[in-house]
Amino acid sequence: MGARNIVPAGGPDMPIVSPESVVSANPDVILHTGILSDDDIRRRPGWASVNAVKTKRILSVNQDEISRAGPGIIDAWTSLLRLLEKSP
Repeated sequence: MGARNIVPAGGPDMPIVSPESVVSANPDVILHTGILSDDDIRRRPGWASVNAVKTKRILSVNQDEISRAGPGIIDAWTSLLRLLEKSP
């Protein structure tokens, strides 16, 4: 798949990612848990230039599935892979 996280490794378990760092990293896909809507993400100042926004690859994931450690994480990663494969 070739995906990589724009959040640097080795930081805190729950890093705070600044809007400026997202723009600077220019991701091809943005994953979110639905706290903000896709439209809210698209309308953030400066984000119109981000590849994921331009190509409408802003994808909502199930927060409970993706963030809970345990046997269900395999299903969560499988769901994530399917979501990424289906995205435009």
